[in-house]
Amino acid sequence: MPYLHLDLPLAVQSGDRVRIAGRLARLYAEVMQTSARRPTIGFRELGEHGVLRLGADGEIEPVLLVQCDIRRGRSAEQRERLGAGIAAVLDEELSWPVSHTIVEFTQHAGDEFWRADGLSQDWTPGEIQ
Repeated sequence: MPYLHLDLPLAVQSGDRVRIAGRLARLYAEVMQTSARRPTIGFRELGEHGVLRLGADGEIEPVLLVQCDIRRGRSAEQRERLGAGIAAVLDEELSWPVSHTIVEFTQHAGDEFWRADGLSQDWTPGEIQ
């Protein structure tokens, strides 16, 4: 945790995934005030028409959905900055339009996540490592 899960309507090369994951982990750490080693990034390529929504014009359009499972405690401003930052990275890396990116946050108590060293703790602003 946190877990950033990208549902993609396009294929992304392995090397590109590595670079994008690194950028997203560093962005997450900066904005959410934590260590860059904490985020896990997952890519699920669903292919053309794999992630869709109804657009403002009533037509179906492809979107890229990022689900962010995070520890609660971050401000709305932090979450907004992270969402905008994620969309910008995907625009730069994949030429994916910001207007077709959705970032969904699900907030959890720290002890809902386990790692090899045990259950996580709740987030605090001073945890940057």
